[in-house]
Amino acid sequence: MRIRPLLLLLLCTAASASPSSPAASCQIVQLTANLAPYRAPTGARGTVHFRVNCPAAGRYVVALSTPDGPLNGPVATLRLRGHWGEAQAHLTLPLDLTVSGSRTFDLNVQVAPGQWRLAGGDYELPFTVSTTRLDAAPAGETP
Repeated sequence: MRIRPLLLLLLCTAASASPSSPAASCQIVQLTANLAPYRAPTGARGTVHFRVNCPAAGRYVVALSTPDGPLNGPVATLRLRGHWGEAQAHLTLPLDLTVSGSRTFDLNVQVAPGQWRLAGGDYELPFTVSTTRLDAAPAGETP
């Protein structure tokens, strides 16, 4: 079975912006996913890698989500969807998801072993990365 994460990015920054101080945007770049072929006795391991570039003057927090909802905790459970079913997986999240300037994230993925009924083929994970500004815009930052 091949697992091909379908990673959807929302390049949005939500902030307490007002007409006089709009929020600056972050960019999510260099997104890659690499997973080994799945074998039921051992599962599969891999990584999801991305970099977040935000304005250096601000402090932002990264949020990760799937169609099932936000990903929380040190280990989040995921459902990878394929043409003939779903595979269960776990994504290890860093405790600190804040960004000032640029930061690279390398997240470990493990597709759980023992899923004997999985059909061969591609499995996808709609995955959203977004950012929210934590601090107010610096003085003088106007349109």
